[in-house]
Amino acid sequence: EIVEHIFNNALENQHKFTNNIDFHLSPASMFNGDMCLVGQSPIGSLYCMLGDFTGHGLAAAVGALPASKVFYTMVNKGMAVSDIAAEVNAVLVQLLPGHMFCAATIIEVDSSMRLALATDGIIETTNADDEFFSEQRFIKALASKPQVSCKDVINQVTKFAHGSKQQDDLSLVLFNCME
Repeated sequence: EIVEHIFNNALENQHKFTNNIDFHLSPASMFNGDMCLVGQSPIGSLYCMLGDFTGHGLAAAVGALPASKVFYTMVNKGMAVSDIAAEVNAVLVQLLPGHMFCAATIIEVDSSMRLALATDGIIETTNADDEFFSEQRFIKALASKPQVSCKDVINQVTKFAHGSKQQDDLSLVLFNCME
């Protein structure tokens, strides 16, 4: 309970930006090895980092705390995406064991963007026939309606899995920043 409280306080910032961002984070176990960080710079730029740590559960989630601290500190200083990425990487290389890493995307959101970010758990979801949901199905799900939501996409992933146990963390972020 204490660990969950700490993680929630360190990582739950997305709710401040719901006008432009729709997101879904679904861990395969109690703790999420995926993280979605959203912050705003002093001049109003919106930044997002979607990361997927090696593994699942608490072991995978431990890197999220230092990564989030670096991300939010540097966004609050208005640093460039490349600087944020380099610093997050430096901290994680120093902290994590050699077999662990974080695959991540860090972006500065433009006010005329429509964008989808997802971790591999979406496209690697399998059905009873051991078929992957796949990139093609993901693209089709995103195009299924003009204002598709995370709920719409996740419903299609769940329907495809047809009761198969969730094997990986599922994370999806949709940006609709059209002015």
